[in-house]
Amino acid sequence: MKPTIGRVVQYHSVSGDRPAIVTQVNESGTIILTVFYTHETRAGMECHKGEDVGCWSWPPRN
Repeated sequence: MKPTIGRVVQYHSVSGDRPAIVTQVNESGTIILTVFYTHETRAGMECHKGEDVGCWSWPPRN
């Protein structure tokens, strides 16, 4: 599945997985996210798909 603007993904941060919204998809394969933390949001975070810190992945399906 390809990421598109407005989709919800998980951002893998040092403090754990965080919800994020895709705000831009780049031709280079990276995406730009707005990441939601407990007391703040961070916009403009560019990252690759993956499971490492600083990457994004699709949320697990239960």
